[in-house]
Amino acid sequence: EYNLFVKEYFDVIKNPINLDQKLVNALDIVQENLYKLKIPASATKAFFEDWLNITLSTGCINRALREAGRAASSMEPALRKALKEANLLYVDESTWWERNVTRWIWVARGDGIVYYAIGSRTKAMAQEVLKDFEGTLMSDGYKVYRHAKNRLRCWAHLERKAKGLKESWDSSTSDFGTYV
Repeated sequence: EYNLFVKEYFDVIKNPINLDQKLVNALDIVQENLYKLKIPASATKAFFEDWLNITLSTGCINRALREAGRAASSMEPALRKALKEANLLYVDESTWWERNVTRWIWVARGDGIVYYAIGSRTKAMAQEVLKDFEGTLMSDGYKVYRHAKNRLRCWAHLERKAKGLKESWDSSTSDFGTYV
């Protein structure tokens, strides 16, 4: 397992690896497309060509992400500290395919920081991502988050559950889903 650390705002860490701001912005675009929006590297490549007039191969895009992760690895202690001190942390996990193996990308975001980890979908991995965090945790219903003392459920996930209940064949369950 390996971690990719991305620092969105430089209020906690003042750019310790001295990256050019244009590179940071480009990596942010790549990260936003590939991870959050689940847009393939090929479409990200097309975006750079069409909108920014920059020609990159998909291999270059993927390598840039790996290199950014390695360059940022020295920031881990400060990022861990920022995560631990966050008041509210949004966390979610999503499938991640790596060399034809299904893995999971974990995202924890809060107070000007985003932390990514790629690994298995297990309680141990959740504990690693959330190590020492004591603030309020916003998550879906995945049982590995239930240990949090201050946990909020994500409204979008609850809304999806209610819609599923509403579509139930059981009338009392459907009525409850409609009510919620």
